[in-house]
Amino acid sequence: MASTMNRTAAHGISGWRRLLHWVSALLVMLMLAIGLWMTDADITNPEVLKETFWRFSLHKTLGVIVFLITLVRLTSMVVSGGFIHSAHKRHEVIAATAVQAYFLIALVALPVTGLLMHFFTTGAAPIWILHDSWLPFHFSPDNELVALLASVHEFLAKGVLIGILLHVGGAAKHWIFDADGTIARMVTGYSTKAGIDGRGATADDVHTGHVVGIFLAIAVAAGGAGMHLYGATHTHDHGVQANADTNDTDATGSANVSTSANTIRSDIDKSLLTISAVQGGNAFTASFDRFEVELTGTETPEAISVSIESASFSSGLGDRDEVVKSADWLDIVAFPQVVYETSSVKALENGDYTAEGTLTIRGVDAAVPLEFSYAPDGDGFRLKGKSRFDRFDIQLGRGEFGAETEAGRSIDVLFDIYLHK
Repeated sequence: MASTMNRTAAHGISGWRRLLHWVSALLVMLMLAIGLWMTDADITNPEVLKETFWRFSLHKTLGVIVFLITLVRLTSMVVSGGFIHSAHKRHEVIAATAVQAYFLIALVALPVTGLLMHFFTTGAAPIWILHDSWLPFHFSPDNELVALLASVHEFLAKGVLIGILLHVGGAAKHWIFDADGTIARMVTGYSTKAGIDGRGATADDVHTGHVVGIFLAIAVAAGGAGMHLYGATHTHDHGVQANADTNDTDATGSANVSTSANTIRSDIDKSLLTISAVQGGNAFTASFDRFEVELTGTETPEAISVSIESASFSSGLGDRDEVVKSADWLDIVAFPQVVYETSSVKALENGDYTAEGTLTIRGVDAAVPLEFSYAPDGDGFRLKGKSRFDRFDIQLGRGEFGAETEAGRSIDVLFDIYLHK
Protein backbone atom coordinates (compact mmCIF):
# COMPACT_ATOMS: atom_id res chain seq x y z
CA MET A 1 0.00 0.00 0.00
CA ALA A 2 2.77 2.44 0.95
CA SER A 3 4.72 1.71 -2.23
CA THR A 4 1.59 2.31 -4.31
CA MET A 5 0.99 5.67 -2.63
CA ASN A 6 4.58 6.73 -3.06
CA ARG A 7 4.58 5.67 -6.70
CA THR A 8 1.42 7.68 -7.36
CA ALA A 9 2.75 10.75 -5.55
CA ALA A 10 5.98 10.58 -7.51
CA HIS A 11 4.59 9.96 -10.96
CA GLY A 12 1.15 11.56 -10.82
CA ILE A 13 -2.01 10.19 -12.43
CA SER A 14 -1.75 8.61 -15.86
CA GLY A 15 -3.27 10.42 -18.81
CA TRP A 16 -5.65 7.66 -19.83
CA ARG A 17 -7.04 7.34 -16.27
CA ARG A 18 -7.66 11.09 -16.19
CA LEU A 19 -9.28 10.88 -19.63
CA LEU A 20 -11.63 8.10 -18.47
CA HIS A 21 -12.50 10.15 -15.38
CA TRP A 22 -13.45 13.29 -17.32
CA VAL A 23 -15.20 11.44 -20.16
CA SER A 24 -17.20 9.44 -17.61
CA ALA A 25 -18.10 12.65 -15.73
CA LEU A 26 -19.27 14.33 -18.93
CA LEU A 27 -21.38 11.33 -20.03
CA VAL A 28 -22.94 10.93 -16.58
CA MET A 29 -23.96 14.60 -16.50
CA LEU A 30 -25.39 14.29 -20.02
CA MET A 31 -27.22 11.07 -19.16
CA LEU A 32 -28.80 12.62 -16.05
CA ALA A 33 -29.75 15.76 -17.96
CA ILE A 34 -31.50 13.67 -20.63
CA GLY A 35 -33.27 11.73 -17.88
CA LEU A 36 -34.66 14.97 -16.44
CA TRP A 37 -35.48 16.15 -19.97
CA MET A 38 -37.53 12.99 -20.54
CA THR A 39 -39.53 13.36 -17.32
CA ASP A 40 -40.43 16.97 -18.18
CA ALA A 41 -41.77 16.09 -21.65
CA ASP A 42 -45.46 16.60 -22.45
CA ILE A 43 -46.08 13.00 -23.45
CA THR A 44 -49.80 13.58 -24.03
CA ASN A 45 -48.74 15.09 -27.38
CA PRO A 46 -47.99 12.35 -29.98
CA GLU A 47 -45.15 14.31 -31.56
CA VAL A 48 -43.55 14.90 -28.18
CA LEU A 49 -44.03 11.22 -27.35
CA LYS A 50 -42.06 10.25 -30.47
CA GLU A 51 -39.32 12.66 -29.41
CA THR A 52 -39.35 11.13 -25.93
CA PHE A 53 -38.68 7.69 -27.41
CA TRP A 54 -35.63 9.15 -29.15
CA ARG A 55 -34.49 10.56 -25.82
CA PHE A 56 -34.93 7.16 -24.19
CA SER A 57 -32.71 5.60 -26.86
CA LEU A 58 -30.00 8.22 -26.28
CA HIS A 59 -30.28 7.88 -22.50
CA LYS A 60 -29.96 4.07 -22.66
CA THR A 61 -27.09 4.17 -25.14
CA LEU A 62 -25.12 6.59 -22.96
CA GLY A 63 -25.84 4.33 -19.99
CA VAL A 64 -24.28 1.33 -21.74
CA ILE A 65 -21.19 3.40 -22.65
CA VAL A 66 -20.85 4.65 -19.05
CA PHE A 67 -21.18 1.05 -17.83
CA LEU A 68 -18.33 -0.12 -20.09
CA ILE A 69 -16.11 2.81 -19.08
CA THR A 70 -16.79 2.12 -15.40
CA LEU A 71 -15.74 -1.52 -15.83
CA VAL A 72 -12.46 -0.33 -17.37
CA ARG A 73 -11.93 2.13 -14.50
CA LEU A 74 -12.62 -0.57 -11.91
CA THR A 75 -10.15 -2.90 -13.60
CA SER A 76 -7.56 -0.12 -13.62
CA MET A 77 -8.09 0.57 -9.93
CA VAL A 78 -7.67 -3.10 -9.03
CA VAL A 79 -4.46 -3.33 -11.07
CA SER A 80 -2.98 -0.06 -9.74
CA GLY A 81 -3.81 -0.61 -6.08
CA GLY A 82 -7.23 0.93 -5.52
CA PHE A 83 -8.16 4.32 -4.07
CA ILE A 84 -5.40 6.90 -3.52
CA HIS A 85 -5.88 9.46 -0.74
CA SER A 86 -2.48 9.56 0.93
CA ALA A 87 -2.26 13.25 1.86
CA HIS A 88 -5.39 13.51 3.96
CA LYS A 89 -6.64 12.73 7.44
CA ARG A 90 -8.43 9.50 8.18
CA HIS A 91 -11.94 11.02 8.23
CA GLU A 92 -11.23 12.73 4.91
CA VAL A 93 -10.08 9.43 3.41
CA ILE A 94 -13.32 7.79 4.63
CA ALA A 95 -15.49 10.53 3.14
CA ALA A 96 -13.62 10.61 -0.18
CA THR A 97 -13.60 6.83 -0.52
CA ALA A 98 -17.29 6.54 0.38
CA VAL A 99 -18.32 9.03 -2.32
CA GLN A 100 -16.00 7.53 -4.93
CA ALA A 101 -17.05 3.95 -4.14
CA TYR A 102 -20.73 4.89 -4.26
CA PHE A 103 -20.19 6.48 -7.66
CA LEU A 104 -18.60 3.30 -8.99
CA ILE A 105 -21.35 1.10 -7.50
CA ALA A 106 -24.09 3.33 -8.91
CA LEU A 107 -22.44 3.62 -12.33
CA VAL A 108 -22.54 -0.17 -12.58
CA ALA A 109 -25.96 -0.70 -10.97
CA LEU A 110 -27.71 2.15 -12.84
CA PRO A 111 -27.01 0.75 -16.33
CA VAL A 112 -27.67 -2.83 -15.16
CA THR A 113 -31.12 -1.95 -13.76
CA GLY A 114 -31.80 0.13 -16.86
CA LEU A 115 -30.83 -2.73 -19.18
CA LEU A 116 -33.01 -5.18 -17.25
CA MET A 117 -35.94 -2.74 -17.48
CA HIS A 118 -35.34 -2.57 -21.24
CA PHE A 119 -35.14 -6.34 -21.71
CA PHE A 120 -38.25 -7.10 -19.61
CA THR A 121 -40.33 -4.45 -21.43
CA THR A 122 -41.92 -4.92 -24.85
CA GLY A 123 -41.98 -2.04 -27.32
CA ALA A 124 -39.20 -0.19 -25.50
CA ALA A 125 -37.09 2.43 -27.25
CA PRO A 126 -34.06 0.70 -28.84
CA ILE A 127 -30.46 0.88 -27.63
CA TRP A 128 -28.43 2.10 -30.57
CA ILE A 129 -25.31 0.05 -29.84
CA LEU A 130 -26.97 -3.09 -28.48
CA HIS A 131 -29.71 -4.86 -30.41
CA ASP A 132 -31.92 -7.38 -28.60
CA SER A 133 -31.46 -9.91 -31.40
CA TRP A 134 -27.76 -10.09 -30.60
CA LEU A 135 -28.49 -11.75 -27.26
CA PRO A 136 -28.33 -15.57 -27.10
CA PHE A 137 -31.55 -15.63 -25.03
CA HIS A 138 -34.85 -13.76 -24.80
CA PHE A 139 -36.69 -12.20 -21.88
CA SER A 140 -40.40 -12.55 -21.18
CA PRO A 141 -42.20 -9.29 -20.31
CA ASP A 142 -42.59 -8.79 -16.56
CA ASN A 143 -44.23 -5.48 -15.69
CA GLU A 144 -44.08 -6.03 -11.93
CA LEU A 145 -40.33 -6.68 -12.05
CA VAL A 146 -39.85 -3.62 -14.26
CA ALA A 147 -41.69 -1.46 -11.71
CA LEU A 148 -39.40 -2.68 -8.92
CA LEU A 149 -36.30 -2.14 -11.05
CA ALA A 150 -37.52 1.37 -11.88
CA SER A 151 -37.75 2.16 -8.16
CA VAL A 152 -34.15 1.06 -7.54
CA HIS A 153 -33.01 2.88 -10.71
CA GLU A 154 -34.62 6.11 -9.47
CA PHE A 155 -32.96 5.80 -6.05
CA LEU A 156 -29.53 5.26 -7.57
CA ALA A 157 -29.97 8.23 -9.92
CA LYS A 158 -30.92 10.51 -7.02
CA GLY A 159 -27.90 9.23 -5.13
CA VAL A 160 -25.64 10.09 -8.07
CA LEU A 161 -27.00 13.64 -8.12
CA ILE A 162 -26.23 14.01 -4.40
CA GLY A 163 -22.83 12.41 -4.95
CA ILE A 164 -22.02 14.91 -7.70
CA LEU A 165 -22.75 17.78 -5.30
CA LEU A 166 -20.53 16.19 -2.63
CA HIS A 167 -17.80 15.50 -5.19
CA VAL A 168 -17.85 19.10 -6.44
CA GLY A 169 -17.84 20.34 -2.85
CA GLY A 170 -14.81 18.18 -2.07
CA ALA A 171 -13.01 19.47 -5.15
CA ALA A 172 -13.71 23.05 -4.10
CA LYS A 173 -12.30 22.30 -0.64
CA HIS A 174 -9.07 20.92 -2.14
CA TRP A 175 -8.73 23.89 -4.49
CA ILE A 176 -9.74 26.84 -2.29
CA PHE A 177 -9.08 25.82 1.32
CA ASP A 178 -6.44 23.07 1.20
CA ALA A 179 -4.59 24.20 -1.95
CA ASP A 180 -2.97 20.74 -1.91
CA GLY A 181 -2.59 20.19 -5.66
CA THR A 182 -5.37 17.61 -5.98
CA ILE A 183 -7.13 19.50 -8.78
CA ALA A 184 -3.83 19.97 -10.62
CA ARG A 185 -3.22 16.22 -10.50
CA MET A 186 -6.69 15.53 -11.95
CA VAL A 187 -6.16 18.08 -14.76
CA THR A 188 -2.48 17.73 -15.65
CA GLY A 189 -1.56 14.53 -13.86
CA TYR A 190 1.07 16.21 -11.65
CA SER A 191 1.25 18.60 -8.75
CA THR A 192 4.01 20.81 -7.41
CA LYS A 193 2.65 20.24 -3.88
CA ALA A 194 3.25 17.07 -1.93
CA GLY A 195 0.53 17.82 0.59
CA ILE A 196 0.09 20.07 3.59
CA ASP A 197 2.67 19.53 6.31
CA GLY A 198 1.36 17.59 9.27
CA ARG A 199 -1.85 16.52 7.51
CA GLY A 200 -0.70 13.37 5.78
CA ALA A 201 -2.21 10.07 6.90
CA THR A 202 -0.21 6.98 7.73
CA ALA A 203 -0.54 3.85 5.62
CA ASP A 204 -2.74 2.30 8.34
CA ASP A 205 -4.97 5.40 8.36
CA VAL A 206 -5.40 5.22 4.62
CA HIS A 207 -6.12 1.49 4.68
CA THR A 208 -8.70 1.93 7.46
CA GLY A 209 -10.26 4.88 5.66
CA HIS A 210 -10.60 2.91 2.44
CA VAL A 211 -12.23 -0.06 4.20
CA VAL A 212 -14.67 2.08 6.16
CA GLY A 213 -15.46 4.29 3.15
CA ILE A 214 -16.18 1.33 0.87
CA PHE A 215 -18.34 -0.26 3.58
CA LEU A 216 -20.36 2.95 3.98
CA ALA A 217 -20.85 3.23 0.21
CA ILE A 218 -22.08 -0.36 -0.06
CA ALA A 219 -24.34 0.10 2.99
CA VAL A 220 -25.90 3.28 1.61
CA ALA A 221 -26.41 1.82 -1.88
CA ALA A 222 -27.77 -1.54 -0.70
CA GLY A 223 -29.82 -0.11 2.17
CA GLY A 224 -31.38 2.66 0.12
CA ALA A 225 -32.17 0.40 -2.81
CA GLY A 226 -33.64 -2.16 -0.42
CA MET A 227 -35.89 0.45 1.20
CA HIS A 228 -37.11 1.62 -2.22
CA LEU A 229 -37.73 -1.98 -3.23
CA TYR A 230 -39.60 -2.68 0.02
CA GLY A 231 -41.68 0.46 -0.39
CA ALA A 232 -42.57 -0.31 -4.00
CA THR A 233 -43.50 -3.90 -3.16
CA HIS A 234 -45.68 -2.95 -0.20
CA THR A 235 -47.35 -0.12 -2.09
CA HIS A 236 -48.33 -2.64 -4.74
CA ASP A 237 -49.48 -5.15 -2.11
CA HIS A 238 -51.50 -2.52 -0.27
CA GLY A 239 -53.15 -1.45 -3.52
CA VAL A 240 -54.14 -5.03 -4.27
CA GLN A 241 -55.36 -5.53 -0.72
CA ALA A 242 -57.34 -2.28 -0.80
CA ASN A 243 -58.98 -3.41 -4.02
CA ALA A 244 -59.74 -6.79 -2.48
CA ASP A 245 -61.22 -5.12 0.58
CA THR A 246 -63.39 -2.92 -1.65
CA ASN A 247 -64.60 -5.90 -3.64
CA ASP A 248 -65.44 -7.83 -0.48
CA THR A 249 -67.68 -5.14 1.01
CA ASP A 250 -70.98 -3.69 -0.09
CA ALA A 251 -72.19 -0.08 0.13
CA THR A 252 -72.84 -0.42 3.87
CA GLY A 253 -69.35 -1.75 4.54
CA SER A 254 -70.63 -5.22 5.40
CA ALA A 255 -69.03 -8.36 4.05
CA ASN A 256 -70.32 -9.08 0.57
CA VAL A 257 -70.94 -12.82 0.31
CA SER A 258 -72.15 -14.03 -3.08
CA THR A 259 -75.90 -14.56 -3.09
CA SER A 260 -75.60 -17.40 -5.61
CA ALA A 261 -73.96 -20.72 -4.88
CA ASN A 262 -73.58 -21.03 -8.65
CA THR A 263 -71.20 -18.03 -8.88
CA ILE A 264 -67.42 -18.18 -8.55
CA ARG A 265 -64.85 -15.35 -8.36
CA SER A 266 -61.32 -14.78 -9.56
CA ASP A 267 -58.24 -15.09 -7.36
CA ILE A 268 -56.08 -12.17 -8.52
CA ASP A 269 -52.87 -13.70 -7.18
CA LYS A 270 -53.33 -16.69 -9.51
CA SER A 271 -54.71 -14.79 -12.50
CA LEU A 272 -53.36 -12.78 -15.40
CA LEU A 273 -54.97 -10.20 -17.70
CA THR A 274 -52.81 -8.75 -20.47
CA ILE A 275 -53.18 -6.80 -23.70
CA SER A 276 -50.97 -6.58 -26.78
CA ALA A 277 -50.96 -3.50 -29.01
CA VAL A 278 -48.77 -1.41 -31.30
CA GLN A 279 -47.50 2.10 -30.58
CA GLY A 280 -45.39 4.07 -33.03
CA GLY A 281 -44.76 0.88 -35.02
CA ASN A 282 -43.50 -1.02 -31.96
CA ALA A 283 -45.47 -3.92 -30.46
CA PHE A 284 -45.78 -3.98 -26.68
CA THR A 285 -47.50 -5.98 -23.95
CA ALA A 286 -49.19 -4.54 -20.86
CA SER A 287 -51.22 -5.88 -17.96
CA PHE A 288 -53.92 -4.85 -15.52
CA ASP A 289 -52.91 -5.67 -11.96
CA ARG A 290 -56.29 -5.17 -10.25
CA PHE A 291 -59.49 -6.70 -11.58
CA GLU A 292 -62.32 -9.05 -10.63
CA VAL A 293 -64.01 -11.74 -12.71
CA GLU A 294 -67.29 -13.41 -11.76
CA LEU A 295 -68.58 -16.48 -13.55
CA THR A 296 -72.07 -17.91 -13.20
CA GLY A 297 -72.54 -21.62 -13.81
CA THR A 298 -69.75 -23.64 -12.25
CA GLU A 299 -70.40 -26.79 -14.28
CA THR A 300 -71.11 -25.00 -17.57
CA PRO A 301 -70.39 -21.26 -17.99
CA GLU A 302 -73.59 -19.23 -18.30
CA ALA A 303 -72.37 -15.65 -17.85
CA ILE A 304 -69.11 -13.79 -17.24
CA SER A 305 -68.72 -10.37 -15.63
CA VAL A 306 -65.39 -8.48 -15.53
CA SER A 307 -64.52 -5.29 -13.66
CA ILE A 308 -61.04 -3.80 -14.18
CA GLU A 309 -59.43 -0.93 -12.28
CA SER A 310 -58.21 1.25 -15.15
CA ALA A 311 -55.48 2.88 -13.04
CA SER A 312 -53.80 -0.53 -12.65
CA PHE A 313 -52.63 -0.49 -16.29
CA SER A 314 -48.91 -1.19 -16.47
CA SER A 315 -46.68 -1.60 -19.53
CA GLY A 316 -43.34 -1.21 -17.77
CA LEU A 317 -42.77 2.18 -19.45
CA GLY A 318 -43.84 5.11 -17.28
CA ASP A 319 -44.35 7.60 -20.11
CA ARG A 320 -46.57 5.22 -22.05
CA ASP A 321 -48.59 4.37 -18.93
CA GLU A 322 -49.28 8.06 -18.32
CA VAL A 323 -50.56 8.47 -21.88
CA VAL A 324 -52.84 5.43 -21.66
CA LYS A 325 -54.27 6.64 -18.34
CA SER A 326 -54.91 10.16 -19.71
CA ALA A 327 -58.26 11.57 -20.84
CA ASP A 328 -57.57 10.60 -24.48
CA TRP A 329 -57.44 6.93 -23.58
CA LEU A 330 -58.73 5.30 -20.37
CA ASP A 331 -59.41 8.60 -18.55
CA ILE A 332 -58.89 6.95 -15.17
CA VAL A 333 -60.03 10.01 -13.19
CA ALA A 334 -63.51 10.25 -14.74
CA PHE A 335 -63.89 6.52 -15.47
CA PRO A 336 -62.02 4.41 -12.90
CA GLN A 337 -63.53 1.11 -14.10
CA VAL A 338 -63.48 -0.85 -17.36
CA VAL A 339 -66.39 -3.31 -17.54
CA TYR A 340 -67.18 -6.34 -19.67
CA GLU A 341 -70.46 -8.32 -19.52
CA THR A 342 -71.37 -11.34 -21.62
CA SER A 343 -74.84 -11.56 -23.15
CA SER A 344 -74.58 -15.17 -24.37
CA VAL A 345 -72.24 -18.14 -24.03
CA LYS A 346 -72.07 -21.01 -26.52
CA ALA A 347 -70.30 -24.37 -26.16
CA LEU A 348 -68.21 -25.63 -29.09
CA GLU A 349 -67.75 -29.22 -30.26
CA ASN A 350 -64.10 -29.27 -29.12
CA GLY A 351 -65.12 -28.46 -25.53
CA ASP A 352 -64.20 -24.76 -25.68
CA TYR A 353 -66.62 -21.84 -25.60
CA THR A 354 -67.43 -18.58 -27.37
CA ALA A 355 -69.27 -15.65 -25.88
CA GLU A 356 -70.82 -12.43 -27.09
CA GLY A 357 -70.55 -9.46 -24.79
CA THR A 358 -70.23 -5.72 -24.30
CA LEU A 359 -67.03 -3.89 -23.39
CA THR A 360 -67.49 -0.49 -21.72
CA ILE A 361 -64.57 1.94 -21.59
CA ARG A 362 -65.03 5.58 -20.66
CA GLY A 363 -68.81 5.19 -20.92
CA VAL A 364 -68.64 3.96 -24.54
CA ASP A 365 -69.93 0.46 -25.40
CA ALA A 366 -68.68 -1.93 -28.06
CA ALA A 367 -69.62 -5.52 -28.92
CA VAL A 368 -66.58 -7.74 -28.27
CA PRO A 369 -66.60 -11.58 -28.58
CA LEU A 370 -64.58 -14.01 -26.46
CA GLU A 371 -63.00 -17.38 -27.15
CA PHE A 372 -62.08 -19.39 -24.06
CA SER A 373 -61.59 -22.73 -22.38
CA TYR A 374 -63.00 -23.65 -18.98
CA ALA A 375 -61.93 -26.59 -16.86
CA PRO A 376 -61.45 -27.70 -13.22
CA ASP A 377 -58.13 -26.70 -11.68
CA GLY A 378 -57.40 -27.97 -8.17
CA ASP A 379 -60.04 -26.61 -5.81
CA GLY A 380 -61.34 -24.18 -8.42
CA PHE A 381 -61.62 -23.63 -12.16
CA ARG A 382 -59.38 -22.17 -14.85
CA LEU A 383 -60.80 -19.71 -17.41
CA LYS A 384 -58.33 -19.12 -20.23
CA GLY A 385 -58.80 -17.41 -23.56
CA LYS A 386 -58.46 -14.40 -25.83
CA SER A 387 -60.30 -11.59 -27.54
CA ARG A 388 -59.66 -8.77 -29.99
CA PHE A 389 -61.34 -5.42 -30.51
CA ASP A 390 -60.93 -2.33 -32.66
CA ARG A 391 -60.12 0.69 -30.52
CA PHE A 392 -61.89 2.95 -33.03
CA ASP A 393 -65.17 1.15 -32.22
CA ILE A 394 -64.89 2.32 -28.64
CA GLN A 395 -63.34 5.75 -29.34
CA LEU A 396 -60.16 4.76 -27.54
CA GLY A 397 -57.30 7.13 -28.30
CA ARG A 398 -58.95 10.43 -29.10
CA GLY A 399 -57.56 13.71 -30.39
CA GLU A 400 -54.18 13.46 -32.08
CA PHE A 401 -54.01 9.77 -31.14
CA GLY A 402 -56.98 9.03 -33.41
CA ALA A 403 -54.67 8.42 -36.36
CA GLU A 404 -53.71 4.80 -36.97
CA THR A 405 -50.12 5.90 -37.56
CA GLU A 406 -49.81 6.79 -33.86
CA ALA A 407 -51.19 3.49 -32.52
CA GLY A 408 -52.54 0.31 -34.09
CA ARG A 409 -56.30 -0.16 -34.26
CA SER A 410 -56.42 -3.78 -33.08
CA ILE A 411 -55.94 -4.58 -29.41
CA ASP A 412 -55.52 -8.23 -28.40
CA VAL A 413 -56.61 -9.38 -24.95
CA LEU A 414 -55.28 -12.53 -23.28
CA PHE A 415 -56.58 -13.83 -19.96
CA ASP A 416 -55.73 -16.72 -17.66
CA ILE A 417 -58.08 -16.58 -14.67
CA TYR A 418 -58.30 -18.88 -11.66
CA LEU A 419 -61.78 -18.89 -10.08
CA HIS A 420 -63.13 -20.42 -6.89
CA LYS A 421 -66.11 -20.09 -4.56
